Amino acid sequence: MKLLSMFSLGAALMLSGCATMPTATVTGSSASGRLLRDTARMVLIVDSARMPDCKERRRITVEPLVSDKPGIVVERWQVERCGTNKFYRITYTPTPSIGGTDFSVEEER
Repeated sequence: MKLLSMFSLGAALMLSGCATMPTATVTGSSASGRLLRDTARMVLIVDSARMPDCKERRRITVEPLVSDKPGIVVERWQVERCGTNKFYRITYTPTPSIGGTDFSVEEER
């Protein structure tokens, strides 16, 4: 019972944090549906941590990059917010053994 209460509290805190997270418009990605939403959410979490005082809506423009591995899709996401730009490298890796696609977000320095 105590574990369930802690889980419920944690879930409520996570959901309340989502309400204040900045939103974004994403254009140009090869991802769609849930994969695109999950990727955008992760990029926004990382980007918001880098610039916590910026509360404006982010605009994300995506350009494809060349991948040297077959089946792997790599994109460069440019996040425009509060008069600045930040770049993130997104890598999509198919996971045929379990279905779906994994992704990683790497901040470009």
